[in-house]
Amino acid sequence: MNWREEVEKFKHGLTIEPATMKATAIRIGFFGEIGSGKSTTAAIAALAITPRDGLIGFIDGENFRGPIAIDVAADMAATKYGGSKEFHRDRFHILHIGPPF
Repeated sequence: MNWREEVEKFKHGLTIEPATMKATAIRIGFFGEIGSGKSTTAAIAALAITPRDGLIGFIDGENFRGPIAIDVAADMAATKYGGSKEFHRDRFHILHIGPPF
């Protein structure tokens, strides 16, 4: 294998294009000790960065404790942004997963 030929092949596959905004999903991960508030923080952050009518996907790997975090975040969002607690809570769609992940 000739490395120069391989580099040239690689270069021909590259394209330069203008920087443009594209719609994409935001993915955020939180790390911490057990009981440190990762799920609640994730729910609060999701409500803060999602448009008011946007839906939020929430993966619950905490043995069905995700709804507790969502309930706390929905209560805070109702106080901060208005609307009912139920409105903010209903924006979440939960996927429950269990061991082995």
